[in-house]
Amino acid sequence: MHPIVSQLLGKANVGGSHCEPATATLLLLLCFGFPPSVATCPFYCLCASDIISCSGHNLSRLPSDVPSYATRLDLSHNALTVLPVAWIPQPLNWLATLVLSRNSINRIEMNAFTVTPHLLHLDLSSNQITVLNSSIFTGLKDLKELLLFGNQIVQINPGAFSDLHNLQSGIYLQENPLVCDCAFLRTDLMIPLKLSAVPGQVELLEQEVHPLLCLLIVIVLMLHIHFRS
Repeated sequence: MHPIVSQLLGKANVGGSHCEPATATLLLLLCFGFPPSVATCPFYCLCASDIISCSGHNLSRLPSDVPSYATRLDLSHNALTVLPVAWIPQPLNWLATLVLSRNSINRIEMNAFTVTPHLLHLDLSSNQITVLNSSIFTGLKDLKELLLFGNQIVQINPGAFSDLHNLQSGIYLQENPLVCDCAFLRTDLMIPLKLSAVPGQVELLEQEVHPLLCLLIVIVLMLHIHFRS
């Protein structure tokens, strides 16, 4: 650190009064034009403008002081187990990407995502989620991509995806011990599911055959029989 800066931090006078080092630091940040994110970045996190990374610090609790202007929040590679309601005291209205992969999350409380109303990408992959309850993703009407692969999902309740009207990239459910015919999911979603079958564990029907395709197959078979006779 520059000796002058060190001297200012150790001894700062404002209006003839001694100023504490912490106050002097804040004054220096303001004077030299440092962005607000420098001062408001959560402990154990790295902040670059509106991108917040709290990855890989073995956190067992979600940080409550995430800046409201954040657009991307990375909480991957930690020790989180629960995503509670109101996990952040103020809505993150600008947050577009939330990464919660590679934790130990086994429970997501209902309405946990109402504080992130404009989320576009949600990564919950490689956790310990077993059940997707009804309305678990309430409030995520703008969501475009949902990553759920690599969990322990064995049950998806009706209505789990009922709020997800704008999904474009799909829902990724690979690597889950899920037994599902997925019929009710098609009433909630108008996009294909990304599913994978694990022999002996998973029995999945990814998409129904379109009625017109069935009709075309029947016509082709009838013509084939007709010309052979």
